Amino acid sequence: MQFNYFLDNNAGWAGLIFEDKNISLNYSISYCMGDSLNELLSGIIGITESEFQIRSIENIHEEFAFEKNEFEWNIDQEGSCVKFLFSKINDSYLINLKIIELDDNNEKKCVYNDNIKLKDLLENILFSCSEILRKYGIIGYSLNFWNDFPVVYYLILKDFIKNEIKCDIFIEINNNTEQEMFRTNLLKEIEYLKS
Repeated sequence: MQFNYFLDNNAGWAGLIFEDKNISLNYSISYCMGDSLNELLSGIIGITESEFQIRSIENIHEEFAFEKNEFEWNIDQEGSCVKFLFSKINDSYLINLKIIELDDNNEKKCVYNDNIKLKDLLENILFSCSEILRKYGIIGYSLNFWNDFPVVYYLILKDFIKNEIKCDIFIEINNNTEQEMFRTNLLKEIEYLKS
């Protein structure tokens, strides 16, 4: 299975190549009207139910409606839409993926419906992200593509596979009030960004 997300040299466009068994799909994605990479990573975190107990995870669950344990990722191809429906199934190592293409008249056509390995999907997405970081850098990404690279979501998904970052809670005094604060290991996070 291949799930390769990349940024096109034409400003405002990204690309996605999806291949599995006897199917090969290629999409151009307009990100002028949204942040498709951020939406993809945050939605996949919601599907994985990461163990990371931090505020951003709680916000993800509130932002996306996980009815029937589904995450719907919509990509805009300028005039047509493609829906990727990621659904949890009983086997925690697999998720169901449906790819539904909608034409200009909102006619739906399901072009893919099968179970895929969650680990394979994550590895493909993380590889795509690491290639983007390697090619453009974090600031370069923002300068070229008008959105901030979703570093936090990238690190959380990378840790879902490696499980090496620990999130500690400590008490800090702010304005004479005790407040719970979170702390992670910066050196491990930098190591993740480098690898």
